Amino acid sequence: FYENYSDFIRPYLDWFGIPYDTYDANGTEPLPDLSNYAVIIMGHRAVYTDNYPLTELETAISSGTGLYSFDPHLFDFPSAFCENVGIQPDFYSTEVTFNTGHYITESHTNDIFHPTNDRITVKQPLHAWSHTYDLMNSTILATIGTDGNTEALMQVADFGNGRIVKWNSYQWVFDEYLGPVWGMDDLIWRGIVWAARKPFVIQGLPPMVTMRVDDV
Repeated sequence: FYENYSDFIRPYLDWFGIPYDTYDANGTEPLPDLSNYAVIIMGHRAVYTDNYPLTELETAISSGTGLYSFDPHLFDFPSAFCENVGIQPDFYSTEVTFNTGHYITESHTNDIFHPTNDRITVKQPLHAWSHTYDLMNSTILATIGTDGNTEALMQVADFGNGRIVKWNSYQWVFDEYLGPVWGMDDLIWRGIVWAARKPFVIQGLPPMVTMRVDDV
């Protein structure tokens, strides 16, 4: 799944001006001290097949480093920030609904210009994978599904002095599902900013319409 990160996730980091180092989990370099970073970003599904550095993650997050995870597989293993919730089957839906009472999702509050801003319909059903463990004491910020038959899409939680953001699917970044500039991009940068240890500096574009004029 690395190409998901390189082709779809990393461009967001570059566009939003988020500074980062890249660590290759399949490489030979030793894992750096995660506590030295303001936020750890798991950039795609199944960063590890197993043997995630859970102890190192628990130590770093509890001391204040944030975790922003596009990798739901990380939460398939028992850890200090996960709990057993029983077997939850695969789930699919095209309907995304937001809980707008949080910094990350507050831009999706309905207003007179966008009366249904708290809901987005994607082109194909998003897939939330089956799981047995889940983020402990989490707040659900986005769900997929309708009429009470829903599954969490985006969750957040505190852990010690740190914060965790968990995506259960990032398929919406692909053009065949939704793609960039279709209403969900803000969840990435706002989620990273929320999770990161402060002070945290990015070089993001301001929220305004921009126009480029060339001489042709």
